[in-house]
Amino acid sequence: MKKPNKLLALGVFIVGMSFSLKHFGIHLSEFVESVILGLGIGLELLGLYSAKHDISKLRERKIKFIKKLLGHQAA
Repeated sequence: MKKPNKLLALGVFIVGMSFSLKHFGIHLSEFVESVILGLGIGLELLGLYSAKHDISKLRERKIKFIKKLLGHQAA
C-alpha cells in the first residue's frame, strides 16, 4: 500500500475547516474564504496528480525558489 499523500490530506483538511467555519457561523470576509477554499482545492488537485505522476522536478524548483527568496545561494 502506498503511503498517505500529505498534500491531499492537507487540502481536504483546509476545505473541511473552511466549510466547518461557515457552518458554525464564523464568518470571514468573502475574499479570505475564497482564498482558503482555492488553496484547499489546489492542494487536493496537486495531491491527486502526485499520486500517479512524478513531481520531483516540481519539488526541486520549489526548493530553489524558496532558497532564492530567503537569499541563500542556490546551486
